[in-house]
Amino acid sequence: MRDKLWAGTGNTSTDPVFTDPVGRDGVPGTLDDDFCLQQGSPCIDAANNAVVSVDEFDLEDDGNTSEPLPFDLDGLPRFKDDPLSSDTGVGPPPFVDMGAYEYQRGCLKNVDCDDGVSCTVDTCDEENDSCTFTATDDLCHDGSFCNGNESCDSLDGCFGSEPPCNESPWYEHIDRCGPICDEIDVDGDGDLDFVDLANFMNCWTGPMD
Repeated sequence: MRDKLWAGTGNTSTDPVFTDPVGRDGVPGTLDDDFCLQQGSPCIDAANNAVVSVDEFDLEDDGNTSEPLPFDLDGLPRFKDDPLSSDTGVGPPPFVDMGAYEYQRGCLKNVDCDDGVSCTVDTCDEENDSCTFTATDDLCHDGSFCNGNESCDSLDGCFGSEPPCNESPWYEHIDRCGPICDEIDVDGDGDLDFVDLANFMNCWTGPMD
């Protein structure tokens, strides 16, 4: 698209260095696409201040509706100077960035990196201006013996393995993890002990010899 539409005043054919233009799902045009600028983008401090729309609806609630829009599409401040980028824009500095999003040097805090997946540890790497999402299996362990060894997928969240009661032929005549005995580890302590044994005996369906 960039190669076909770049011609014209104020446009560029240079890679804008978007954060993640196809998103984590790898599919362009979906809601997780991220067109924010990354450090080193030629679009930073490179636009024409005079073409920024006016603050018609007074988003700052300061009574001034003739000033340029103070916020970008994410509601973050416009006209933020990046000292590491060349000032190639037009107008009095600081120069606005090209595109719908103003480059905000560094993520602000870890919560800005929330990916909505409960078993990932989301952290803000401010030095590299990026978020990291680390799949953490320990966050999936719910204490249920019958869920087996649970793991974390960074996109889909937690998933369980085959129930441990199905791993040994010795238990083939009993469904310890069925609808009646779905919690053999009744006290949730991770150990099958005397408390759990009482529940096991209540659920026993096979021969005693």
